[in-house]
Amino acid sequence: YSNLDDFYEQHFFGLVHNWALPVGALKSDLRYWTSNSDGANGSSSGRAEGYRSSGYWGSGSSHVGEVDNDTLSAMFTYTLGGHALGAGYQKVTGHSDFPYLNMGGASTPLITDAINEKFARAGEQTWVGSYSYNFAAIGVPGLSTSLLYFSGDGINAKGQDQEEWERDFRVDYAVPSGPLKGVGVSWRNATSRGDFRERDDNRLYLTYSLSLL
Repeated sequence: YSNLDDFYEQHFFGLVHNWALPVGALKSDLRYWTSNSDGANGSSSGRAEGYRSSGYWGSGSSHVGEVDNDTLSAMFTYTLGGHALGAGYQKVTGHSDFPYLNMGGASTPLITDAINEKFARAGEQTWVGSYSYNFAAIGVPGLSTSLLYFSGDGINAKGQDQEEWERDFRVDYAVPSGPLKGVGVSWRNATSRGDFRERDDNRLYLTYSLSLL
């Protein structure tokens, strides 16, 4: 349970199950959020003063800007050796987008938290596909790569259903031993297209991890 004072309250229920199969393993990740207005966001005067949520309420509605959201998602990942293959689905219902604090590119707790987009708009349903490989399985510890694809549609905006998609690719390497242990480099590439915007993104991260214990 969480509450943003005078804005909205949110309940979360989650279930994670790991199943060791005769060959490989299967991880199931189920998540459900229900979010509703609180305080000023529940009154038209409060919403007009800035306590507003993004979404689509239809013309003539007296609840424009009011938090009203339920989001359900499921992600299943099968691993075998260094391989991991995943498939997921997410559905957003209610008049508002999934609410979260957007502090300059903040992440969300959704399975659709992509590099460019969040796939959390009112009415949106999203299919997720992923593949990753850990090269430690073939004797190259510290090196890994992943590919994700998101396809969202049914977005309620401007009175019509709209769509968006994104493809994310990343390569990560962390020095596993020696004097440079803890130094890491990550390249992330994203391409997103849809009815809202088009964006191409390349990022390079240099990191250093230090254990203090």
